[in-house]
Amino acid sequence: MKTVKLIRDKLTPADSMVGTVEPGSALHQALIVAKMHEEVQEIAADLGNVDEYGDLLELLVSLGRMNGHSLADMVAASDAKREKNGGFATARLLTREQDSV
Repeated sequence: MKTVKLIRDKLTPADSMVGTVEPGSALHQALIVAKMHEEVQEIAADLGNVDEYGDLLELLVSLGRMNGHSLADMVAASDAKREKNGGFATARLLTREQDSV
């Protein structure tokens, strides 16, 4: 079974076929989102590995730029939300009853 996953631009694995998709296409963006999920799992497995945080940040910035957002815009949006609603540092939890279906 073949698997396809996004790799960094300068990587050339010796044991695999390397191809490309149209930069910025819906497929490219879907591959970025899938790679983001992979990186989040890697962070969860090793919370101290700063390289994994860097990988996730690179993916987030790339996806944002594809959709017309600069890094400065994303940081400003984050700052504004933190100012209005706070961050996640205090570990507050919301508990809700689930509606039965």
